[in-house]
Amino acid sequence: MHRNMIKAGLIITAAVLTLTACGGDKKDDAKDNTGSASASVIGPNGWDKLKLKDNLDTAKQTGELGDTATAAGTCQSYPVKDKDAQALFSTDKGLVKVQFKTGDVKTPEGIGAGSTVSELRAKYPSTQVGPDGYFTKVPGKDEYTYTFDADGRADGSKITTFGVQVTGETCK
Repeated sequence: MHRNMIKAGLIITAAVLTLTACGGDKKDDAKDNTGSASASVIGPNGWDKLKLKDNLDTAKQTGELGDTATAAGTCQSYPVKDKDAQALFSTDKGLVKVQFKTGDVKTPEGIGAGSTVSELRAKYPSTQVGPDGYFTKVPGKDEYTYTFDADGRADGSKITTFGVQVTGETCK
């Protein structure tokens, strides 16, 4: 009987070790290649549940928007809950831009607030400079554009805000 109890204990221990090895440590699954918690991704179609061109009612149903809108040219700007971000809506085109100032949201290529202009140019070689900062088409999605503002124009300048928008939308 004692031998059967030892066998049962060994079987249970082996099963637990096998399950632990196969399951992995879920905390590590959410880390990027730098070892830090992974950022959420903006683009190519929007951010999280907020999708470019969705109408305001659809976007509100996601629970991602704050309640109070402010005028932003011809658009309405809503805060994004729990982020230093804004979502801009056009009455005829729906969600036309999501813009962030926070470092925990990045493009799929890892560019976000705090990245340098040289990092931006390395990841997006077709980046152009315009009157409102830097911009580049979203890879594979010509109808959408990434926009970046920086604290200067030198390669070492840091990106301060960035977003994804419907190409050509200005909200002016």
